[in-house]
Amino acid sequence: GPQWCSDDVLVGIREVAQPGEPVHIHLAETPRQVEFGLRSYGTTPARHLARIGFLDAAVSCAHCVWLDDADREAL
Repeated sequence: GPQWCSDDVLVGIREVAQPGEPVHIHLAETPRQVEFGLRSYGTTPARHLARIGFLDAAVSCAHCVWLDDADREAL
């Protein structure tokens, strides 16, 4: 999940993945993870991943039980 990886690591994962190659991440599994994102990034983890260019059609996100409407739009 993004709470365990720096932005450099997350961007690096996307850079080494071949185009269209699946990438899986756990996201927004708990309210505490969302709070971490708000404190650390100034936004939710889902919107942060969108902002750094991590998300695309090849990314699957597990659980995602603590998303708001803007997070769902970002995904």
